[in-house]
Amino acid sequence: MSIRLLHLSSGSISSYPIDSIRWETVWAISHVWDNQGTHILHGVKGCTWSSAAFSSPGRLLTVLERVSALVSHYKGEYIWMDAVCIDQDSEEDKREQIPHMVKIFRDSAGTIAFGTLTPDDEFSELVHTYDTDTGEKKAWVNNWFERVWTYQELQLPKKLLFLSGKNVFTREEIYYAILIMSPFLSSPHRRLPVQSVLNGLSPKSKVNTQRALQQACSRQSSIDVDKVYDVLDTLTFNTLPVNKGIHDAENWSGMMNLDELAEHPSYETDHYMGENARVIRIGERIFTAVDKAPLWLVTIPDVDAKSQPADAATADQGWKHIGAVTSQLGIRGDFSQVQKGPEYAEAIGRAGRSAGANFPPESDLFVIAAEIRELPSKSGVTRIPHNRLGDVRLFGQPLTVLVCRSKANRLFHYGIVVRQNEDNTWHKVCTASFSDSCVSDRVTEDVVIGG
Repeated sequence: MSIRLLHLSSGSISSYPIDSIRWETVWAISHVWDNQGTHILHGVKGCTWSSAAFSSPGRLLTVLERVSALVSHYKGEYIWMDAVCIDQDSEEDKREQIPHMVKIFRDSAGTIAFGTLTPDDEFSELVHTYDTDTGEKKAWVNNWFERVWTYQELQLPKKLLFLSGKNVFTREEIYYAILIMSPFLSSPHRRLPVQSVLNGLSPKSKVNTQRALQQACSRQSSIDVDKVYDVLDTLTFNTLPVNKGIHDAENWSGMMNLDELAEHPSYETDHYMGENARVIRIGERIFTAVDKAPLWLVTIPDVDAKSQPADAATADQGWKHIGAVTSQLGIRGDFSQVQKGPEYAEAIGRAGRSAGANFPPESDLFVIAAEIRELPSKSGVTRIPHNRLGDVRLFGQPLTVLVCRSKANRLFHYGIVVRQNEDNTWHKVCTASFSDSCVSDRVTEDVVIGG
């Protein structure tokens, strides 16, 4: 078995037997493709296929120049990047190479990550601003943190370096930077709150089933079936049989390392899908069968807190404004008018508690280390989380939810909205998080759920 690698010294792509690779000399690249749908040749020696990863050969060469310099600094000799190391014109090559991605990201010296490049071929910043329809100025994280595939590529590497403009941030630095900015971050996609981003980044975080399910459902995918496999893989604990299509569920499986300890387990295991879920085949279709499934009837009201204006001079509770943080970190852009996020008080509380639990008190390596050490004194308030739905159109409607987790005090629950088909099977609609007050009835039933 072999994989292709880009040799930095020669600048060419060659195949190498997996067993002979010195993984400490290899760095993997994780990025967001910027040219969806249009395939072009990239002009790399040994790469004869086209891909939609970059909109021009010049963009790829700019990336390789910057990445090569960083890899060389860490004594690396080879680069693995999907666009140039997997034949994007060959479905057979994809089926052969994709199963090796777990080993590549897990065993290589580290991973270099970045989001979609800017129009002038720069690396997009860790955070950016955007305007709402009502004229409010908001801030949100780089789109690399929103993708389904990149969640796997965040969890596997020994070391992660994120390229942001001219800066390079480690995973730990990204976590604390986003943590201290979180009271001022507002997702344009309500399905992905800032806490989900932090859960994936936390330095003590391991991927458990509930967290993997939350992340997979919240993040975006260019190919819908990739997201389906991600969610099904989580529910069925890596036991999916092979799918005959080009996107092989068995090959997708290993990218999730499930059921390890979580940093702050937010739910107790009173309903554990792994013990009563199994995969079955009915005709040509694959289903997840759940014995004695907890089906709850709920109506979830929309609790969408309105943002409040804030700037560096008027931010209450003495919280450091995002504009001051981005300035310290060297992140380009005008953040001076960014308004508070919808969960401002809760974010302050979470930031203080998380920093107190995780940040090494002796660390002075990070540019905002002093500010992070001060966070625990600003503990904020603890509240029941907001109700959430993957499909905002379902707020206020009677729903059936397959409950996966409940908080220890049972005041808050997490599950999957399901609907029954004419043949008495069920299908998944979206994820839901809701308080106990939303529940009107609880039933237990054996169910068969399709994708």
